[in-house]
Amino acid sequence: LACMPEMLLLCNEASRRQHAKGRSANSNKPLSLEYIADRLDTDDPLWGYTIRKEGTGELQGFITVTTFTTWVRWFRWDSQAELAGLHELPKGVSGE
Repeated sequence: LACMPEMLLLCNEASRRQHAKGRSANSNKPLSLEYIADRLDTDDPLWGYTIRKEGTGELQGFITVTTFTTWVRWFRWDSQAELAGLHELPKGVSGE
């Protein structure tokens, strides 16, 4: 859990760079600190890797893996569903 702030900053920077290059799919909503904390705290078993810059130790990337579990009968994996929150907001519209 100690690297959560670093993970958040990395996600925000990756989103900012993609948006600047015009590749803004899902860039309105990078991973939040709450989401990262929830995944690291709740997902069990959880394992993964971090990629760090040699010399400075700066975080360059991370991968976390867990077995997928859901506790509700009505769950359906659908990235197009409105409740998934994965839709790009129209230009000029803020999600805040």
